[in-house]
Amino acid sequence: MRNDLIVVMIVEEEQVLLDALCKKVELNQVKPLSFNRGVPALAYLSSSNLDRIIPNIIWLDYNLPDIDGGAFLEELTKYGELAEIPVVVVSNSYEPEKIERVMKLGAKECFLKVEHSLDDLVDTISKYVS
Repeated sequence: MRNDLIVVMIVEEEQVLLDALCKKVELNQVKPLSFNRGVPALAYLSSSNLDRIIPNIIWLDYNLPDIDGGAFLEELTKYGELAEIPVVVVSNSYEPEKIERVMKLGAKECFLKVEHSLDDLVDTISKYVS
């Protein structure tokens, strides 16, 4: 189900950051769908529930406890049109292999959390949904 509301799926294991990101996007009239694990986020996306809201963009923490960002993207490619949702991957560490992998799997951007502010998230969302 799509509507006129901009929706971002935030998949972030750090609860404090997840809460802050959700509040920040809500202040900018963006609806957050929040998950602190990747597998439940993928289950939500693959659900046949007609009331499910399809996000306009996905913020994906690379280092999740249940699945890494690369495996998440590999799984997402199996979901037909949902694989077209822009994904921004974030990480706490700079590892060129990770970046190369997620970019090959279709991530639009990959950046370090410590180098970006919450405002950068809103700017990134705007960049891909406008």
